[in-house]
Amino acid sequence: MVTFVNNHDFRDASGFASLVRNHPNLAYAYILTNNQIGVPTIYYPDYYGYPAPSGGLYSYHPTNLPPYRTEMVNLMNVLKLYINGSPSVDYLNRFGTPYGSNYIEGSANKALIYQLEGHAGNGNKEVLVAINFGSTTLKVDHAINTRGGLIAPGTVFTDVLAQSNFPFQILSATNQVYFELPPYSYSVWVQGAPVLPVQLFSFTAAAAGKNVALNWSVNFNEEITRFELQRCDDGITYRTLSTIPATLLTGSEHYSFTDVEPLINKSLLYRVKLFAKSGAIRFSDIRMVRLQNSKTDIILKENPVNNVLKIQVVSPDSKELKISVFSPKGEKLLQKRLTVPSGISLQNISVQQLSSGSYFLQVTEGQYFKTIKFTKTGK
Repeated sequence: MVTFVNNHDFRDASGFASLVRNHPNLAYAYILTNNQIGVPTIYYPDYYGYPAPSGGLYSYHPTNLPPYRTEMVNLMNVLKLYINGSPSVDYLNRFGTPYGSNYIEGSANKALIYQLEGHAGNGNKEVLVAINFGSTTLKVDHAINTRGGLIAPGTVFTDVLAQSNFPFQILSATNQVYFELPPYSYSVWVQGAPVLPVQLFSFTAAAAGKNVALNWSVNFNEEITRFELQRCDDGITYRTLSTIPATLLTGSEHYSFTDVEPLINKSLLYRVKLFAKSGAIRFSDIRMVRLQNSKTDIILKENPVNNVLKIQVVSPDSKELKISVFSPKGEKLLQKRLTVPSGISLQNISVQQLSSGSYFLQVTEGQYFKTIKFTKTGK
């Protein structure tokens, strides 16, 4: 059996009237935390976001729904780590339930609370799930299945999604757990004190003009101390471009960094090195970017200069440049040929023999011609 929330096969004469348009993430919270209802299937636009309505068959596209990728990734981690393999589910607040409850705020008909039986695959940990479909905060003390007393009062249940108002709950002497959830939200509590592993679930690197834009996202941001942005220019060795401390935000977080000095016409490899508070170190997937530049260009890095002209050369391939220095009267005072590699390189040209004053640097190669005025100091 396969379980859908939204799917193109739901369309009808009125144009996808069966589409879940309000809080579809709550439906995904259900199918991704209950292995007893079939294989969950995620609808592509719910994960990546809906395209703008385009009329005709696709005029149904909602405009108020964000992409739920972050939430779905977290839910799939919960499914994989704690729920898959559970032999049974017990709907704690079902009609006629034998489990006592005290609703301080909210109601049973706008909440769904269930318990999945522990199994060897998750270390025999019980899992509690609560979904609040109401427009008010859910506050309820609710009894759970203690498996004949095997789950004793004082047992801790940790909120592994960190979406409720408290990080953990403790089973009371009356075998009840307190749930508190904001409107239209959900969370999952696991017996004991497990923590979901930090996931770097998105990392992109893309050309942005002459720079490279790096963007990455994580869940469980509070478990991270810092990131290192690394680049490999030769296919072998990575070097750190920058170290970025983690923010204080709890849950999912997005980060960005711009490499303002990438090499041109060269395949660059980027990755993120993540440092967790636990001492663990992880690496992102590797992304490759190649900035193309078919033109030669020269930049004078310092002006005035003392004894050395420092020029930055951008070249699509290895070539020989003709370097000349002229006086204001047009006298050629210096000439040399300079071989430069492909990409960006820094070249030094000695002008120690020149007196103080103004000069013109001329660079030529094929059809390329550039003149730069500079001032010589000293001597």
